[in-house]
Amino acid sequence: MLVADNENEWKKAHYGVVKHAAVQICTWTKRAIRDGVFCYKHKFYGIETHRCAQISPVYAWCDQNCVFCWRPAEWMSLEQLHNAQFMKPEEMVEALVEKRRQLLSGFKGNERVNERLFREAYELFPSHWAISLSGEPTLYPHLPELIAYLKAHKEVKSIFLVTNGQHPEMLQTLMEQDALPTQLYLSTVAYSRTLHQALTRPRYEDGWQRFLNSVELLNTLGNKTRTVMRLTLMKGVNDDVQAFVPLIKTAQPWFVEVKSFIAIGRARQRLGVDKMLSFDEIRERAQKLSLLTSFRYEDDH
Repeated sequence: MLVADNENEWKKAHYGVVKHAAVQICTWTKRAIRDGVFCYKHKFYGIETHRCAQISPVYAWCDQNCVFCWRPAEWMSLEQLHNAQFMKPEEMVEALVEKRRQLLSGFKGNERVNERLFREAYELFPSHWAISLSGEPTLYPHLPELIAYLKAHKEVKSIFLVTNGQHPEMLQTLMEQDALPTQLYLSTVAYSRTLHQALTRPRYEDGWQRFLNSVELLNTLGNKTRTVMRLTLMKGVNDDVQAFVPLIKTAQPWFVEVKSFIAIGRARQRLGVDKMLSFDEIRERAQKLSLLTSFRYEDDH
């Protein structure tokens, strides 16, 4: 059995925990149901915000301890992963769907709730799966089977997977087993080994090389599924977007998303608000990046 040492702390943070997996109701899902305001994934990619399941198959285990992460990375450990008893995808999905319903049930009495959107969110099987909640999903050994299981479900329209790039061998396996998600995100915060070590604090000595291997692999994976390099910028730390151009040219992703570090959660204890970029500053850097590459500045949110 695999259970986080401080499972109760995660539950207090409104995670629906099932053994080594977890689900949480995203702020944007709440806003969609309550206010009819949808997330950037709806605007950019057409996903149904209110029917999104934001999950992690290994919510409390990551092989990086990123300084900009709002999640309680200090709670995370890899020690229990060895010889762990992992749930099979069918069991995990069923349990997470039920936990998600429990977390949504409190919206029933809210007068501001859009009844149609709530009923669809609560009663229907999630149409979008964001495997990105917490932890590093490529640590879950049954990830190919999980994605294949979700892809085969008649209600599922899209699956987004976010990875830190520390396990290129799992990305290779996803491709070989025809189990790639609808969209694969590679979290990108550094353009040198020194910066990568300082910002992501990887648990592997060859963490930078692992990331570079994933960057190269993204080029190949882009022939099979949509790929995204998601840049998280910190003011005065890694916001020289020109330095990212060689990585982007190597990966040749479908899209590049540029966003700022946000001073929320545990990240506030590691980085100050002064390290956040304003929306205008993010737009300016994205526009600059488009001038330095073959990418067109498409939209913002």
